Amino acid sequence: MKGYSIMCRVIKIITYTLLWNLCHTKELPDTETLSKWNFMLESQLTHLLTSVTGVAVLRENYKSSRNVELQEVRGMQLLNEVIPKMNEVFMKKEEAVKRLVKAAESAVADHRENPALSLDDVKFMNMKEVKKYDERLQYSPRFMQNVSFDESGVHIPLEIYEGYPQILNGLKWTSLLNEAFKENLQLDPSLRWQYFGSQRGFMRVYPALRWPEIPNLPDLFDVRRQSWYIQGSVSPKDIVILIDVSGSVHGQTFDIMKIAVKTLLNTLGEDDYVNVAWFNNEVDWVIPCLNTLVQATSYHKGLLYDAVDQLQEGNLTSYATALEFAFEAFRKFEGRKQPWEGSDCHKVIMFFSDGGTEWPEEILNHYRNDSITENVRIFTYACGPHPIPTVILKTIACETKGYFNTITALGAIRTRIQVANLVKDYVRILSRPLVISGNKELFQWTNFYKDSGGLGFVATITLPVANRSAVNENQTLLGVMGIDVSLSELTSLIPHQSLGHIGYGFSINPNGFVVFHPLLEHQVIDSEDPADVDLMELEGHSDEMEKIRNAMIDSKTGVSSSVPARVIIDERYSLPLKMNYYYGPIGGTKFRFGLAVPEGHIVGKVSYDNFRDSLNFVHPDGVLLAPWRFCEHTVQVHNITNFVTESMQSCDSSLVQHLMWDVKNTRKLWSEWLKGIKSKVLNRFVFTTGGLTMVYPSSEVNHYIDLRDPKHNPIYKRSSFKNGYVFSIMESTRYGIKSKSVHVATKVTIEKDGKVYTAAVVGAEMGRHVVQKAFLDITSTAEVEKWNCGDTEELRCFLLDDAGFVIASNQPDIEVGTFLGQADPQAMTELLTGFMFEKIDRYNFHARCIREEEHVTTSAPTHTPSILRFCTQMLTFWNHGWVLDINQIFGVMKYLFTSLLLGYVPISEAQLEYGWEPTRVDQACTTKASWYTHTGKLNHVGAYHCDNCTRSLRASFLPNLTLVFVVAEAPCTCRFPTNYLNQLPTEDAGPDWCAYKKMFRVKPLTCYANTDKENATDCGSGAYAVRASIVLFLYCFILCSLRFS
Repeated sequence: MKGYSIMCRVIKIITYTLLWNLCHTKELPDTETLSKWNFMLESQLTHLLTSVTGVAVLRENYKSSRNVELQEVRGMQLLNEVIPKMNEVFMKKEEAVKRLVKAAESAVADHRENPALSLDDVKFMNMKEVKKYDERLQYSPRFMQNVSFDESGVHIPLEIYEGYPQILNGLKWTSLLNEAFKENLQLDPSLRWQYFGSQRGFMRVYPALRWPEIPNLPDLFDVRRQSWYIQGSVSPKDIVILIDVSGSVHGQTFDIMKIAVKTLLNTLGEDDYVNVAWFNNEVDWVIPCLNTLVQATSYHKGLLYDAVDQLQEGNLTSYATALEFAFEAFRKFEGRKQPWEGSDCHKVIMFFSDGGTEWPEEILNHYRNDSITENVRIFTYACGPHPIPTVILKTIACETKGYFNTITALGAIRTRIQVANLVKDYVRILSRPLVISGNKELFQWTNFYKDSGGLGFVATITLPVANRSAVNENQTLLGVMGIDVSLSELTSLIPHQSLGHIGYGFSINPNGFVVFHPLLEHQVIDSEDPADVDLMELEGHSDEMEKIRNAMIDSKTGVSSSVPARVIIDERYSLPLKMNYYYGPIGGTKFRFGLAVPEGHIVGKVSYDNFRDSLNFVHPDGVLLAPWRFCEHTVQVHNITNFVTESMQSCDSSLVQHLMWDVKNTRKLWSEWLKGIKSKVLNRFVFTTGGLTMVYPSSEVNHYIDLRDPKHNPIYKRSSFKNGYVFSIMESTRYGIKSKSVHVATKVTIEKDGKVYTAAVVGAEMGRHVVQKAFLDITSTAEVEKWNCGDTEELRCFLLDDAGFVIASNQPDIEVGTFLGQADPQAMTELLTGFMFEKIDRYNFHARCIREEEHVTTSAPTHTPSILRFCTQMLTFWNHGWVLDINQIFGVMKYLFTSLLLGYVPISEAQLEYGWEPTRVDQACTTKASWYTHTGKLNHVGAYHCDNCTRSLRASFLPNLTLVFVVAEAPCTCRFPTNYLNQLPTEDAGPDWCAYKKMFRVKPLTCYANTDKENATDCGSGAYAVRASIVLFLYCFILCSLRFS
């Protein structure tokens, strides 16, 4: 028995060993097996899709159709037709704003200030007090809300009392603008908002509206801090900001300075150059690698914001060292910059300190005799509530035609820097030369931004308004006049039908920043300031694109052909195409316009007039029309027959004829769908280039409302540039339940005389199980010695679309529609390494991110130095036997004394004005998104390696289905796991801006920075001095004595 037992054990061991070897000597399916699976997949799915879509019938109908002429797009001809139309729009707006400025300057010249005016004497519509259903307002389709065309409305900032005599006098004379507003609208009915922003803070808007409310937030809008106001009133600036970080600026004072500096940065625009430096007895840039002035883009300003937040206080202070650094910065910048860098206009030093007694006379005299720095203005700001001498700060400002201000509490920041507080504001001072010039052609155009009044994206044209009354010496800026132009007014001039669903128009300004572009609104969805998005950020960085950008900036007219480009379809898909770019300047404006058209793009010109015959059959419940202007009035599918035949004179004949032609050619498709397979599909659809969408069954039509315009239909766009079927995973809601399904589509083309024209895209929506079942049925069979996709533990099988998203898989825990870089990052990494896929990255420097914020308490101090520490610091100076002059003595005592007193100021006081209490906040950030696409490579055999693990992988392309079939061994267990590949926008640190290439630009042509006629005697508010610095010594010893007695 014992021998028998041993024999049984041996047999078991041998059996287990054989089974183990059998299992672990299996291999990946070989090329022959993969080819067999591919053939079966393509055959089975192609047969199914051809049957359910009815594509063969549709192709035959269009193939036999006549009445269409195929033409290649003549891009330069289109460009030359569009530019004069756009120039006319801009010129009309410039004439309109000139009429308003003339009316304003005439009104103020006749007005006499009355200090006795009261609220009873001046009638106006305060837009913040207008109720929701105010009878004075009526709905206007043009303004998309209730407005009053009878009068203008007024907005007054929160911190300004409306009954103040200067405000009432301004409201009185500007009420005369109502007639000018109305006259403008009669002359140009396309006008949108017209408004005047007063230097005193109020804003008058026509037509009047109910001021938009932001729930749970105070109205902090002030017209004087809007970018269009500042840009329209001041010539460009080169600015060096100096912030005192000496030990005396503890607590609230330091917080005031930081917020003040960031507020100042926010007033700068794309034509300005800036940098920020800290100083105590040393000095350096807040970002050492940004060691010169940089363009004041939103991204650069964001970097500087963050750097200012990180500053720490300490040590003594030296005004002379700081000012010498700033003056030398201008000299170095002038010597090193490219010809297109800088403003070549105002040179300004913004000096933030808590006060001091050092008079840097030698430095000021030296640089006032230097040709580069002789006209530098210095604006000084004394920050903090404590009594430290500020006479020197005011003297510095007055000596350099600058201005001195005190900021003693945070509530004063916006009124002292960001807004023009009646007589104290750097914008008012810098605007003097511009106003004195008398130039009445100083038009400024912003880029497009999101209108707070609800009109979508608008651009603003501005002109400064001067007080030209006899008693004023012509040196006062009254405010800025502005008129908005809607983006739709300009884009309606672009020949979208000729450009097709991929082509587009775009515009840039002399800085290379995008004025409008189809991708722009995806970057600045919530921005109410004009974005400074460079053309290269949207089109991609390449030598060819940079040449186009620079040529446009140089106001050249030209064409660049066969430019490799990546056209972004949506957040998942992109198309690698070759594009032709046509470009030129828009008349005398600062804008440049361009057209981007796919190489070899063909348009179909339809000549067809048998309207009634074509329309009688339409099944209205299953039909959608593209939201195009087919006719002057809205066309409904149900009554299109009568409308078109009776009112053709009010319709666009080319659009209507193309639509009718599509209706005729899709007539038999509905019948084909009625007799087709119903069990495997949710619906069938067809999209035509002429704007017709047809869906069967009709009950499914609502799922396609957002896809009825081919220009905004990713299925149509992708299918029209692929030769086989195109798969997409989309989410839809049925019976209140969200689920993912598979959309499959293919194009229908017409070929004539060597030209190919995409007439329509036809497809079907199927449950995801349909493709999944076919995939697993076919791939779960193989030879015994090879794995198949039924071996879910040992083999990973994926069917991917051309962007790397999972269409089907043998892994039950991987959801259809998941990006492979998330589902299996090792496999996606190998496909990228093997050039089966490629990717592009795009940054969005204007994104918004939700971040967690620490709760700020109202009692926690930033520092809590003890009296012992204070006395110890003072005795340290004393024991070292320092011999100090009076200025040094004051600096030492200021540092020690405020270390004690200001250390107890709670930080939250420096944040009350901005309400910094949320735990989750929406903040500006930079994101990076990636787009992946199949390279066209047919097969790939490779392996992923990590540590001692090798993971084999094979992939092949199915051209008739535009799918990639991937088989791979089970993932390696690596010491350092493979990072997931992000595809959607993710917060990112951004590129290394210290090494980032500076981009070519053209500086503004006009500059008004200096004039002998300027009266600079008004240079600031009062300052105060403390003579008895010795009292501080005595007080210190008293404190120490009390502490230790």
